[in-house]
Amino acid sequence: MKHRVFLFSVFVVIACIMLIGSVTRILSDSHDNKETFIYNSNGNYWEPLGSNIQVAINDLGLAGGTVFLPAGTFNTPSNVLLGNNIRLIGMGIGNTIIRNDDINDNRFGIIVAHNKQNFTVSDLTLEGNRPNNPGSYNGMDIKNSKNFIIENVYLSGPTRNAIRIYDNSQNGFIKNVFAHDIVSSYHGLALSGSNMLVDGGIFWDVNMQAVDCANMRDSELNNIVIKDCGYPMKVIGSTAATGIYNSNFNNIVITESRSGDAGLKIQHNYNCNYNNIFIDGNNQVSQGIYVYGYYQGSMMTYNTQFNNIHIKNVNTHGFYSWGENITVNNMLVENTGESCVQIRENTGNTLSNVQVRNCDAEGIKLFEVNKFTLTNFISKGSTRGIYAQGGNDIIISKGIIEDNSDDGIMFDFRDYGYSNFIISDCIVRNNADKGVFIREPDSDNYIITNNVLLGNGGTGLDDDGTGSNKFIGDNLT
Repeated sequence: MKHRVFLFSVFVVIACIMLIGSVTRILSDSHDNKETFIYNSNGNYWEPLGSNIQVAINDLGLAGGTVFLPAGTFNTPSNVLLGNNIRLIGMGIGNTIIRNDDINDNRFGIIVAHNKQNFTVSDLTLEGNRPNNPGSYNGMDIKNSKNFIIENVYLSGPTRNAIRIYDNSQNGFIKNVFAHDIVSSYHGLALSGSNMLVDGGIFWDVNMQAVDCANMRDSELNNIVIKDCGYPMKVIGSTAATGIYNSNFNNIVITESRSGDAGLKIQHNYNCNYNNIFIDGNNQVSQGIYVYGYYQGSMMTYNTQFNNIHIKNVNTHGFYSWGENITVNNMLVENTGESCVQIRENTGNTLSNVQVRNCDAEGIKLFEVNKFTLTNFISKGSTRGIYAQGGNDIIISKGIIEDNSDDGIMFDFRDYGYSNFIISDCIVRNNADKGVFIREPDSDNYIITNNVLLGNGGTGLDDDGTGSNKFIGDNLT
């Protein structure tokens, strides 16, 4: 009898061990440790298989908790679905790799959070495995979610976006994300929502936009590097209702671009700031920064500021703006295929502390601008230093215009008309033709004073204006 009891007890113990081993493990197992198995904050852990990531998440229940992933590659047979209050933590980029398996399927993303809140994904790599799984999926797909963190994540090879955040998502913190090898018409970071903070990101080898922002409110992107991408960055709302409001973009570097589009394209921005932006167009992008203005009766960018901007090596215009009430301070534009700066058909723009040089067309071109101010600037080494066609209430002051291959300043009114403009306190020298040339006889209501107009190939000042309400004096010619 004792032998029977003993044998039955042994059988029960073995059966229990086998049952536990097939579902979960407990931390007291002597041969297992946290660094080799998936485990969660409930104290349970599992074999390091891709399918067990979801099991560990579901084990946490509605209260949520943390799932820890060890180093290794996890081939996932389906979406990893995050719940509320879930933290999914790996052992670091390149150490913990979540990879789509070889099934050709369509899924929202490798990691998905729809209508969730208070979740975190950090310290891991997401690998799309596009050659073996050419389905339709993002790296991360976050929809209508809030209060989340994505930190220290590397993404490569999805068939769609690396990270897509959309549909009224809010209060997201994205830090130190890296994305590359994005093909087709998709993006490194496709971002919309409110109260988003992106701090640190490197995007390279992206076929379309590395960063695509739309329908965004009260958000900030900082410390972004974009390299070798098709269409580097756009911050665009398709309408005013889906525009970009009260947002800041700081410390953006764009290099080695490979498209004919703009390095940074801006549309429907309202009360936004762009600070410390560097764009090397690699003689590929058409414009460095392109700011859309009016379209079909709608103002498309308004009250937006640019500070500390450097643009070079672009095919057409360096800074091209149609926006209203745009302020630019501390900008260098050089080596462009057309105008370094072109301002068109708008009101209330101010440019100060601007340098333009070595443009294949005009250094600064103005077309039908109103209430425009340009002060403390240098324009050199282009065709004309400043070329203006049409507009009113223009102030040009405290500038140096030199070494251009045609006129220093030319107001070429023709059919556009000009009135109420001032050119003062400028040094205009060593230009191949005239220093200042006022071409249209009907010009009136203007002041040209206190300028140094010396060493130019043509006359220092050629004023064809016949109006009676003008003042020209105290110029050194």
